[in-house]
Amino acid sequence: MILVVEDDQAIGDVIQVCLRQLGLENHLCVNGVEALAFIEQLHPDLILLDIGLPQMNGWEVISHMRSAGINIPVIILTAYGNAENQVIGHRMGVEGFLKKPIVLKELQTAIQRIISLH
Repeated sequence: MILVVEDDQAIGDVIQVCLRQLGLENHLCVNGVEALAFIEQLHPDLILLDIGLPQMNGWEVISHMRSAGINIPVIILTAYGNAENQVIGHRMGVEGFLKKPIVLKELQTAIQRIISLH
């Protein structure tokens, strides 16, 4: 199961359709608090995580996960793929970054890479 965490419902819906086309089960959360509760309860196999989330941003979600010993692989989905965010992400154990708008082939490649590593 892949957890998609995206506050823009339209973008989240598109990502979900893409994942279904790849035969991947997924769930959408639209804010950080909802995502963290889902993660703690259901432990998805992979998280596609936006940074700019309401209630709790993506960095806070990762920080809470890691503090709780939850080491689920995370791919950051962002419109801001700058070097500073990449450095922060790598320090937090993020497996990758995908810049919005998401390209289906890039998403598929990133997911396959993570799945083959874990």
